[in-house]
Amino acid sequence: METQKRFSIQSYWVVLFVFGLLFSCEQLDPMEEPLAVLEEFQDLSGLALEPEDDPINGRLVYTSDCESDCIEPGSGNYFAIKDSKSQSSGINTKKVSYKAYNTEDKFVVKVKYEVTSGPSQAKASITIQINGKKKEFKAVPSGYTATFAIPLENGWEKCEEVIFSIVQKGLGTPISFSEDYNLILVCKNIDKGLILWNKLGSIEEVLNSEVGPDLAFFDEDDGLNISANRAFVPGKIGKGITIAPGDYFITSRIHNLVLNNLNSVLNPDRGTISVWFYQKETPVGYEHNPYRIFDGPYGLEAGIGLSSFDDSNEGKTNVLLFELGKEESYVSIKYDDFNKFNGQWVHIAAVWDREGISGSNETMQLFINGTKVASTTKNNWNSGFGERADIAGANDFPEGKFILDEIKIYNVAKTNF
Repeated sequence: METQKRFSIQSYWVVLFVFGLLFSCEQLDPMEEPLAVLEEFQDLSGLALEPEDDPINGRLVYTSDCESDCIEPGSGNYFAIKDSKSQSSGINTKKVSYKAYNTEDKFVVKVKYEVTSGPSQAKASITIQINGKKKEFKAVPSGYTATFAIPLENGWEKCEEVIFSIVQKGLGTPISFSEDYNLILVCKNIDKGLILWNKLGSIEEVLNSEVGPDLAFFDEDDGLNISANRAFVPGKIGKGITIAPGDYFITSRIHNLVLNNLNSVLNPDRGTISVWFYQKETPVGYEHNPYRIFDGPYGLEAGIGLSSFDDSNEGKTNVLLFELGKEESYVSIKYDDFNKFNGQWVHIAAVWDREGISGSNETMQLFINGTKVASTTKNNWNSGFGERADIAGANDFPEGKFILDEIKIYNVAKTNF
């Protein structure tokens, strides 16, 4: 009897222990919610660190104006805002950073959580709210990015305001953001007449244009015309190309990229060259001059040129020069004091139409950041181009003096940039 009683008491404690264990596991389970249930986290970021230069297979620009900028359809290039905050508590320091932008059809907020000192295994919860729609991400590990995207409403307009907020909890006091963003429109008819588009951001990109003929690397050496060493560095959108150090000399003509079969690509009667350009230093004769954006002085005799040039012989320190034709059938326009743009990215466009641009009597125009800065009404340039053009070339010792990014060529005279 006494043995049976002891057994009953032991059974009671075993049952109580098992019940308590099950109860406690049930209470802890929500804290261990697996990342697999977070749809946006998986679909948009994956379960690994997100490459900084490839958010959702796109490239981000962190300066924008919703009144004038627009998204080129299918380019994967978007205009973003970003910010970050760090907080310390004892030995623990955490950092939360975000990027926010709109694509052609959705608004995206990406939040990265990092433990920069302390227990790196500490996880966090991140709540993102966009225009009242909320998503919570639980148990986000350090170094991971949580992404929440919502569809844009039908009929959305440029500069329309989007309100979003972020709250991170865990490892000390919460970190929060309350922000707004003005939507960037999708460009209209942006690809009309586009015959070449090269991103210039890597060897692979140079040799594989997004649109039109591929570019090539100059690989000749006749003692005067030599090949550039090149480097791919941070550009306006992703990476751009510059000239790296090499065995250069005064008067050396350093050629970088080449567009072959030029006469079959460009129309001498009308067209547009569009490119992003960063000039670190003003060109100086017999030191580093000119900078050939698209052929130009001492280039490959293309019969067309767009360059930054030391024009001190004419009393001008630095001009942006646009040329068409050769010798007696030569026409040029230029913008003086181009060096005032040193140290900043500028968008340059050279436009020509022998019959008149957009119905005007102007036949050649230069644009900087969308503003016309030079023009002419002359139209007697040659009726053909040369066989090839030098892109991102220069003379003398030009290493690191300028960067090119995103070159586009159109077979129409384009004036909206």
